[in-house]
Amino acid sequence: MYYSPILSYVIAFLPLILLSMFVALLYARKWIDEGRWAPASRDTLIRPPGESLRQKIEFFDEQISECLTVILLAVVAQIGGFFLMKAVLIDAALNYSFISITIVTVAFTLYFLTKGAFYFVRRRNYNLGLQGERLVAEHLNLLMLEGYRVFHDLQFEGFSVDHALVGPGGVFAIKTRMRRKRKNLKENHFVKYDGQKLHWPNGRANEFGIKNAINRADSLEQWLTSAVEEAVKVHPVLVFPGWKVESEGEGTVCVLNPKAVSHYLKGIEKYDEVLSDTDINRTAHQLEEISRLPE
Repeated sequence: MYYSPILSYVIAFLPLILLSMFVALLYARKWIDEGRWAPASRDTLIRPPGESLRQKIEFFDEQISECLTVILLAVVAQIGGFFLMKAVLIDAALNYSFISITIVTVAFTLYFLTKGAFYFVRRRNYNLGLQGERLVAEHLNLLMLEGYRVFHDLQFEGFSVDHALVGPGGVFAIKTRMRRKRKNLKENHFVKYDGQKLHWPNGRANEFGIKNAINRADSLEQWLTSAVEEAVKVHPVLVFPGWKVESEGEGTVCVLNPKAVSHYLKGIEKYDEVLSDTDINRTAHQLEEISRLPE
């Protein structure tokens, strides 16, 4: 089959043209994201719930998009290469060249498909966590009507805190954990806490999230004690959205459904020493400073 020289050059350089367009789009997006235009306001915002998870999901979305784009370019390059080789090669040389480029393209595609699948699974888990933190935040924000200061997604050097409460009952570090459940489960999604372990409807028992909640509270306690230059006690709380929690024993960490946090705090306020307004404002000021988004 005869191809005009112009058509042959177009076919040969088509993958390069497409790749150049893709790189140009990536740079344009980066150029816009880095903020070439000054924002209307220079005021920094308080971090919304799950902000760090949202950023990770955004990163995985970009990676998945790039993997799919690279796969598409590989397929286009193979098709363009086939027509180019068909125009300049014959018989055995054409067969060997086409087999070689096919092997390379298939291997290339499998690699980026695997990479994209990995990113997709990670994104799915982070999205579940984001939904959980936003759901918990809706319940915690109502506590502001009861005199509590609420902060979300606090990022420190070496650790993070999903939610922090400062109010009459004290200072609390709240860890959100999402656990998938079967829709046909007849036990109404109950989890029992014996003060040491969590007992799930399937008969298994573990410490899912308990140590993590304690470690976060201890780290926040050390940070606040250093920041305010006075001993600050931080209580660890572990919440499971969508699960009904039955406590059968007292442990280092309090395990609750997010809807029960208000009742838990009222019990502490009734029997324990209440923080003064000065202590609340001083502690909240430190948390507010660390909770602001970067400019």
